[in-house]
Amino acid sequence: MTSALKYLLIITLVLLSGCKGENGDGSVTDQPAPELTEEPVMETEDVPEEESPDTGYSEPSVPSLADIKAVKIHMLSDDPREGFRAEIVYNGVPDESTSFIYEWKQNGSDLTGASEEKLEWREGFKKGDAITVAVTPYSDLGRGVMSAEGSFKIPNSPPVITSEPGTSFEEGRFSYIVEALDPDGDPIDFSLKNAPRGMTIEPAAGLIIWEYGEKDAGDYKVIVIVTDSEGAESRQELTLSIHPQDSAAGDAE
Repeated sequence: MTSALKYLLIITLVLLSGCKGENGDGSVTDQPAPELTEEPVMETEDVPEEESPDTGYSEPSVPSLADIKAVKIHMLSDDPREGFRAEIVYNGVPDESTSFIYEWKQNGSDLTGASEEKLEWREGFKKGDAITVAVTPYSDLGRGVMSAEGSFKIPNSPPVITSEPGTSFEEGRFSYIVEALDPDGDPIDFSLKNAPRGMTIEPAAGLIIWEYGEKDAGDYKVIVIVTDSEGAESRQELTLSIHPQDSAAGDAE
């Protein structure tokens, strides 16, 4: 019975350890683990990649909008009917080899034939219209794929005086009907500045009347002012001369 227990105990130890060896007398001894040998590793030095020399040359490319800061639209004068001009604002010094294509629109519709920096006034333009221009760079390499855009709203236009006074007047009375029209169809009023005593103008009709005498002899510069309902105005200067030797006759310019 004792031998059987010893045998069972030996088997149990072998199964649990897995690294014990059995001697001839039934005892077990530790087996040394095999030594690990490392294979020699060859060290290599990092070889830097050969850099290509910098020649200062870069491959040319199609022009872009990188140098454009903004696109603005200006009137050529205080009167929008004188036309418009597109201005390109750059971030730095512009590339002289780059040109631009201009595409103008009125309220989102293309304006046929409008492809230059300047846009002339066209029949059909009116106050409040949105004028836009798309600017696309191009060069010998081709046309840019993107455009910069500027916009402008047509402002109110001043009235236009279409009449001139006669060159002479007699019998101590000067009269002149000022004729004017407003391009936007706004109501207009007439007034005078620097008018001599007794000279009047009808605000709605523009009729000027002046009855003068010898006491009114002298030179006068009278300004006729035509104003629309939004405050825009046009002016016409009249030069009147009354001569002492003939108070019944005068000249107007």
